[in-house]
Amino acid sequence: MDQDKIKIIDADYMSRLKASFDDCLFYDEWQVLYDFVRKFEPPLNENSKQIPEEFRGTISDMIIEAKWVCLPSLSQREILDLFRNHFMVQVKLSERYYDLWGKLRAKLIMIPIYEDRDSFRHKVRDSLLENKELITTRGPLDSENNNKKPTIGNWLSDYNTRMGNKDVQALELNSYIVKHPVINLLKERERINLKNLFNFYEIVKKSSFEPEGYEETISIYDPELGPCLLEAGRLIPLGKDNISETKNFIKKLNDLGIYPFDPDKLDKFNLQRENNLIKGDDGIKSDSYNANHVVGFNVEQNFQQVFGEFLSSDLISGALKQKEVFSQQFGSDLKKLRNQFYHSINEKQVEQALGAFLTIVSSGKTRQLFEADDRFIKFWSEYLAKNDLDAEHFKNDPAGARYVAMFLKYILEKRLNLNGKKAVLFGVLVSNLSRQAGELEYQTLAYGDLNTGEFEWNE
Repeated sequence: MDQDKIKIIDADYMSRLKASFDDCLFYDEWQVLYDFVRKFEPPLNENSKQIPEEFRGTISDMIIEAKWVCLPSLSQREILDLFRNHFMVQVKLSERYYDLWGKLRAKLIMIPIYEDRDSFRHKVRDSLLENKELITTRGPLDSENNNKKPTIGNWLSDYNTRMGNKDVQALELNSYIVKHPVINLLKERERINLKNLFNFYEIVKKSSFEPEGYEETISIYDPELGPCLLEAGRLIPLGKDNISETKNFIKKLNDLGIYPFDPDKLDKFNLQRENNLIKGDDGIKSDSYNANHVVGFNVEQNFQQVFGEFLSSDLISGALKQKEVFSQQFGSDLKKLRNQFYHSINEKQVEQALGAFLTIVSSGKTRQLFEADDRFIKFWSEYLAKNDLDAEHFKNDPAGARYVAMFLKYILEKRLNLNGKKAVLFGVLVSNLSRQAGELEYQTLAYGDLNTGEFEWNE
């Protein structure tokens, strides 16, 4: 997409712009779409002659679509406006595999204080309840069995009236839909849209303090399951080659009467703790079976607490503020971000260095940062050779995950003087953001080891 300052738009320019825009939507190129919003929205709002009247409606629609895609980069005010006034734009995007919760979750992760996350969740719910967009052709019934206007807000009010404010389980939600006198009369696409709305509403009802509402995904190493993800209270194995071993392990726990769940539902099985766990003198809960994994599950819960406290620290709050500054100042310009990163390291500006690196990672450019940087390759090659740390293999893939983890640990501990615990927790944060940005090779730079109960670097 053309990044130069826009001139007066004509039909030819508009045609090329729309084609490029549609490609960005399809490939979820949110950085480019964020630049599009910041470039076109000001002249649109100012009624600038740069955008003739005949193209204003199309540009306005494109801006809303782009905002949904780059939602994590928007201000809270902008996001709430989307939920209050433009939710149906997202509904159409969802038919093309748009992940609404994934986008909002990425924004919530950038809010370090959990109370503030819950407050924002509440504002999202309120915005949906205020939404007057039509989502179906028929509305819910009022007290006199007359159809109300089929708005998003009215449907959610009906849902709350019938289901209450408690957490609604999947079977209860399905029962509400199947037995509802109006929903049964709707077309299939409308029923699907309502179900997706209610499912999302249930997600944002949860608290960030609850295991199911916990936004972060933490890389975990389990001695039996191997690499896993800890997500929303669930441990998800990453490997495809250990399915039979995993099912056997689940069956073993089921046979013991511990954490019962269906072994066939392997992809996202629930590992919630039972009430019969006994707290020992060391403060760690265990049970009478003394199984390593039972202890591990409780250590896993501790991982969430430790990581959550780290995210709420002044260090990370400052780093995230710097990330916002650099995102606004440099966009996704890797050269400028790289220079800022190294400059901050040299000046011992800890929050600025962390913020610059997080900006690069969030842009999905970690590999680009390292593989084409002659300064880094020369410096780190010499360091590895000096310390007898496999410098020869480093030359084959200088941006390999192992070397990035080693370099990041060195920078954090030796140059920025962070203690080992803070350094490795920052590595976990980088792993999470890498996963969100699609650079899965870096999603386990640092992880929680269920065997040791500690966060470790993946060197």
